[in-house]
Amino acid sequence: MTYRLTNRQNCPPNGFIVRIKGLVPKVERVYWSFYEAVSFYQKFSLANPQLGLPTEWADCETVVDEQNARRVARIPGAASYVVQVDSLPNNFAQVSTAPSVKKCCGMR
Repeated sequence: MTYRLTNRQNCPPNGFIVRIKGLVPKVERVYWSFYEAVSFYQKFSLANPQLGLPTEWADCETVVDEQNARRVARIPGAASYVVQVDSLPNNFAQVSTAPSVKKCCGMR
């Protein structure tokens, strides 16, 4: 089952977490902005081409979105943050993240 975030502008519980597995030590960062999370992932991918990670912005957005949607889908009571891809209507559109960043989760 594949999940996606319902809205990339609204911060999910515990923020947007970027995990890059398979490395020792593992790389994990928490961001309160989807744009910043994707930016970190893209910069990390470009700096480490030997890992074969996606480097295009849209692909990086998809990776960060899917990582966080899978994580949030397991949190009780957080269902409003995710949607199953199989159940998306044809006219469902993700909110664009470039480059306007909305503060969320109590940021000032």
